Amino acid sequence: MNINQLLIKDLIEMNKQRYLAVFIKFKGIYSSGCVHNYSPYKFSLKAKLSRNSVKKYVDYFIANGWARMDGPHLIFNKFRSFDENKKILLCEISYKKTIKEIELLLYREVLRLKQSQFNFLKQVKRDLINPTGTNVLKKAKKLEKRYTLDSEKLPGARDKYKVSMKKIAKHFKCSVGKASGIIDRLCEKNKIKRFRQLEVVCFGMTKEINRQAINAYKGAYFSRNQVVYRYTNKYYF
Repeated sequence: MNINQLLIKDLIEMNKQRYLAVFIKFKGIYSSGCVHNYSPYKFSLKAKLSRNSVKKYVDYFIANGWARMDGPHLIFNKFRSFDENKKILLCEISYKKTIKEIELLLYREVLRLKQSQFNFLKQVKRDLINPTGTNVLKKAKKLEKRYTLDSEKLPGARDKYKVSMKKIAKHFKCSVGKASGIIDRLCEKNKIKRFRQLEVVCFGMTKEINRQAINAYKGAYFSRNQVVYRYTNKYYF
């Protein structure tokens, strides 16, 4: 099922990702997107949720234009009917997974969107510094002006997308602890890859020197008679 990444981002910011995950699951039960002679109880058997849960979600979908009643039939609307984003960045989410798995994939799409935005900035800088033609340079300059970009601060060709757990929590609109749990589950299911880099900054020194090193390197910690600094994690989506 193709969905706009920007719609996913918007709904996560509204803390409505569970509703979107349920909508994807419900919409995929029937290929036509239509539930003939709908009743909460009958549909709950198909959806494998309680009658009250089905009614809660369907009521929300109808109230917000995600679905509609046509006589006795429930029709799930197409995404574009309630997606107000003009720019379309489509991704595919399988409705065959569980609701929890779908919700997990929605979080991943937010990170993939951020990765795409990072790659876009890299491309702009590449075109500004080493354009392959006059038109390419003009386009890059227009983008630089439109988005008020500082070419000196744009990522270079060798730079990798790095993001802290605190930043991920902001993207997910949740606590750092919850964000960490989401990332762990994504890694466990091999939906994303995480790369950690550690550096020993002090080894076998006095307590005073170790303390100074920890203060100097924000985020460093003492372990096994050495001060270790952990760089921001890198991810591959």
